[in-house]
Formats: sequence, structure tokens, C-alpha cells
Amino acid sequence: MGNRRSVPPALLRAPAPSEEKLNDILMLASRVPDHGNLVPWRFILVRDHQAGDLLEEFLRAHDAEEQDEGVKSAMISRLRAWLIGPPATVFLVWRPDKAAPFPELDQLLCAGAVATTFLHAVHAEGFGSIWLTGWPCSSERVRQIMGLDPHERLIGLFPLGTPTRRPAERARPNANNLLSEWRS
Repeated sequence: MGNRRSVPPALLRAPAPSEEKLNDILMLASRVPDHGNLVPWRFILVRDHQAGDLLEEFLRAHDAEEQDEGVKSAMISRLRAWLIGPPATVFLVWRPDKAAPFPELDQLLCAGAVATTFLHAVHAEGFGSIWLTGWPCSSERVRQIMGLDPHERLIGLFPLGTPTRRPAERARPNANNLLSEWRS
């Protein structure tokens, strides 16, 4: 796992994981601490043949929400790169159980653990992905486009495919510099 990298969408091509491999990846991603076994997440899969339609809906939504032409232009480029090219995209949805006796923060952290575990599972199976957030995760219109329930929230999209190359290593923090000991 020490050589896992986030792979930008521009470096992802077919094939995507088979249905069986994707199921394995999602099962591994779902093996996270989950207070009360609430499963406060779910996945939405968008295949490459659906990406153009989704892109058009996202662009209409962004156009309705954003007035600045520069911001619009940048988002058009970003969304096109994120959705067009990779053979699949997995969206991660947080679905907190407000009636559960566990804090929503615990449930959000659980869904975040799913995201990280998903990236490791993808890598372990020989594929690539990256965790993307930004405008799609904060837009009410995107929430509607994706068919989310009122209490659900998109917390990431993960373009998925076979890397054409692995990105270079980047500087990583030294764990020894991050550790301190509590003193009484």
C-alpha cells in the first residue's frame, strides 16, 4: 500500500474493473469502523457511456448557479476532465441516520474512511482513482441530478480505470514529526 498514488482522470483509461472486481473493491471499501452498523454511505456508479449525459446535466446546473464567466469556463474544463475519459466514476454518498444514537460526525468520519479504503482497494486490484470534491459536492442541483434523498450528501467522486502511467511520488510527511506523547 505504500506506493498508492492518486491518479488524475487524464491518466485513466479502459478497462475499468469488471462487475465482479468492482464488487470486490466496494466490499473492501465497506470494511470500515461503523458505530452501530449504520452503513451511513452508499455508492452510485456512472459508466463511460453515461458520462456525457451526466456532464451535460452538471454543466447546466453549474451555469444556473454561477455568474462569473471565468469560473464557469474553469468548471467546464474540470468537469469534462473528471467525467470524460475514465471508463467509470463512482460517487460516494453520505447518508447519516439522524435517529441513531451515534453523532453525525461519527457517521461522516465512517463515510470518509470508506473513501480512503476505496482508494486502497482500487490500487490493490491494479486500477487507479482519485478522490475529487469541489462544486459537485456542494451543489443542491447536483444532489437532485444524482437522485439523492433530502438527508443525503455527495462527499466525493472517484474516476476509475486503468492508469496509463503512475504519477510520480510526492513529498510525504514524516510520521515521527506528527507523533507526540501525552504527558500527565
